[in-house]
Amino acid sequence: MAGTKREACSNSTASRTYAKALRLADVRRPDHSVELSFALLTEAAEAGNAKALDALGSYYEYGIGTPVDLRKAFECYRRASGYGLPGAIYNLGVCYFEGTGTRKSNARAFDLCWLFT
Repeated sequence: MAGTKREACSNSTASRTYAKALRLADVRRPDHSVELSFALLTEAAEAGNAKALDALGSYYEYGIGTPVDLRKAFECYRRASGYGLPGAIYNLGVCYFEGTGTRKSNARAFDLCWLFT
């Protein structure tokens, strides 16, 4: 029971960290900072937040707050898709289809897209 409670606290903390990262990424906010947003997303992703992992993949893919690293983008999408997050599964499929951060594989892309039909 204690492990479950600790895990729930960790997930709750990761969720709050993820939400703060999204707020900081909003260019309309006076405290806008993509670098800090990236750091917070990394923290939430390391705590196992799937949405943070998926968002971090986008940051790596498009160079938001960090240099472009397509391999890391692919790995973030792959890990987030393991949680069953539909957006991450889609992003992983696109990576396979376009060869982003991995070897191009239309078969794997199709298999992932098949999950949505």
